[in-house]
Amino acid sequence: MWDVRFPPHFGSGPNGSNRPIADIAADRDHSYPRNMTDNYSLPLASLANPEKRAEIVLYLNELAAEDPEEVWRKERERGLVSGIDQIFHFFFDDNDFDEDAIGESLLDVEEAKAINEVKALLDGMLVNLPKGDDAAFVSHHLWPRLRAKAQEAQSAFETRS
Repeated sequence: MWDVRFPPHFGSGPNGSNRPIADIAADRDHSYPRNMTDNYSLPLASLANPEKRAEIVLYLNELAAEDPEEVWRKERERGLVSGIDQIFHFFFDDNDFDEDAIGESLLDVEEAKAINEVKALLDGMLVNLPKGDDAAFVSHHLWPRLRAKAQEAQSAFETRS
């Protein structure tokens, strides 16, 4: 049977003990997640795709804006593709932002939950407006709740970025 032990720089104490991993692990305060549902936050610098995180914040800014149609109009004037269609592509077609995104573009499960709350409201609106344009979505009765959730998520993301 294998006796797995820490290398000296991990498991050796001042007395030079080389105890098995299981013994040492039982003594330690585990500050790392045992699974991704643990309430644990990665350091921002450790994200594999911080650019994607920056995009999340930009799209949340659009959804949180007092007048997103004006934001989208100005972006289109600059030659950018912008609007509710782009938001749907970003949040639904191009990305999942579930727990698998933790470490990629999200810091922890709380960020995944915040994005999924925004996505749930967008999805609820899409059921009523399958071919809706920007104006239809912004005037939808769920838009104020979506805006509030986007503001909450945006604030949380920016505070940690």
